[in-house]
Amino acid sequence: MSQVYKYIMAITFLFPALRTPVFGQVTVSGPTCVIPRTVYQYVITGPWDPASTMQVCVSGGQLADSAGTCTPTGRPLAFVRVTWNAGGSGSLQVQSSKGNSTITVTLSDTLSGGTILVAAKTQRIAYQATPSVINCSSSTGGACSPQYSYQWQQSVDQVTWSDLPGDTAQNLVLTQAVTQTLFVRRKVTDKKSNTMAFSDIALVDVGAPAPTISTTN
Repeated sequence: MSQVYKYIMAITFLFPALRTPVFGQVTVSGPTCVIPRTVYQYVITGPWDPASTMQVCVSGGQLADSAGTCTPTGRPLAFVRVTWNAGGSGSLQVQSSKGNSTITVTLSDTLSGGTILVAAKTQRIAYQATPSVINCSSSTGGACSPQYSYQWQQSVDQVTWSDLPGDTAQNLVLTQAVTQTLFVRRKVTDKKSNTMAFSDIALVDVGAPAPTISTTN
């Protein structure tokens, strides 16, 4: 047995993948949990040659660069950009002379900050009184498996807002007496999609302080 043959056999033993030819496959990769009306990029790879052809079609969305749902059949593309519509699911199909590939996506709604219950939207309290609980619905959307973080905020003019320290529950329970009219809202951050939203606003209308009665001798 020649030394060259022994060398080839040793290389084949150490690297099994070299024993048989490896044929490339057509693949498409990109985000599978998406938010409607957001542009996402999908990368397409395959064992292309000068004669290769490809067409890409979208179901549940449209191609961001053409506003259509299918590309013309032609030379392979390295990537496409897609804007997904609202709905439960969508897909991106690649059909080519070298094979086909499909990626399915789940469509999540845009992050919603929640809605304050009507009964809690406006409450009028006496000066130095404590407001009732302000209930707000759970947030929705943001990601397919969202992770919400709540933070209640206050404002006196609905322009400048500041966090209420420690008030990070779904509903707001104020335990301190209030001495001025204020507005409150809930901020939500979805850690999965890294997006933020706000609830609508509740008003706590505080009455004027009791008049001071002076006595004279």
